[in-house]
Amino acid sequence: PVAAAKPSSADSDPITTVDPLGVEVGYALVTLVDEARGGTLLTRVRAIRRQIATETGLLVPPVHVSDNLQLGPRVYTILVKGVEVARGELYTDRLLAINPGTVTQVMEGISAREPAFGLPAVWVAQDRREQALAAGYTVVDPTTAVSTHLSEVIRTFLPDLLTRQQTKDMIDRVGETAPKLVEELVPKIVSVGDVQRVLRQLLRERVPVRDLMTILEALADAAAISKDPDVHVESVRAALGRSICRSYQAENGELGVLSLSPALEDALMASLTRTDRGAVLALDPNRAQSLATRLGEALATEDLAQPVLLCSPMLRPHLWRLFSRALPHVAVLSHAEIPAQVRVLSVATLD
Repeated sequence: PVAAAKPSSADSDPITTVDPLGVEVGYALVTLVDEARGGTLLTRVRAIRRQIATETGLLVPPVHVSDNLQLGPRVYTILVKGVEVARGELYTDRLLAINPGTVTQVMEGISAREPAFGLPAVWVAQDRREQALAAGYTVVDPTTAVSTHLSEVIRTFLPDLLTRQQTKDMIDRVGETAPKLVEELVPKIVSVGDVQRVLRQLLRERVPVRDLMTILEALADAAAISKDPDVHVESVRAALGRSICRSYQAENGELGVLSLSPALEDALMASLTRTDRGAVLALDPNRAQSLATRLGEALATEDLAQPVLLCSPMLRPHLWRLFSRALPHVAVLSHAEIPAQVRVLSVATLD
């Protein structure tokens, strides 16, 4: 390896463990990693881990960075638990000019896609930076392009990186300040696995888990009356409502939402079916597809910076599961999560 973010014990131990996170680079990209040659990628990776930990409340495992001669010279791959989940291509001698959709003049260069979000982009010569900025492009260097990509991948896979052991350590830290709460809750009412499941679902929906005390208190109340994991998550989300809404509110404090018409909400509630694994939304695939399409169209016409769909707490987890694949950037919030002081502005209604 060119550089590892932590010392490897692979040489002494014949059975190597899989690194939770890894980046492999082709030989032309080694300069980005090699600190002796001015490479700043490892410093960036450390900064990303710190930033994500501060935002989400979850420690990010070290990222193992190494070269891989089987890759194309300019290719890098991002691995989660040893499996490739993303890849990109970089030109170390050029800059990536990203088109945010407002470009006034098209630049010459090698056309590409911005790796993290798939925006149209072009690799331009380094001396064309000012020209690209003047034309409305966002210009980044190759290290920033791969760092942004890595940061997005880590955020997406954070739920999979949360282990039972890490969950236990987090609970123990709360136990130092609130011993009674933890003693009453784990393992008498819920197991460490139950807490891990709730935290993972919050992370899937990009909800920070910094305020673990509030999360555990809400979980203690919910678990005392129900065994349904959805009920646990909804209770915790309601307790975290103020911080959940904060990230979707406009500067003036308003929360712009798409809402469901009462008729549609009733129809969806009627299709909730109880099974031995909790409630499921029994929609036929065509109806589910048309609902996702209509939601997508409504979002496109309203052009919300932070799209939010508002519905009842009973429907919320099911609608999130329904839309999370097709429309991953849509937040699904329930009425129970919105504090009384927040002004809600309905911009469109699905019926």
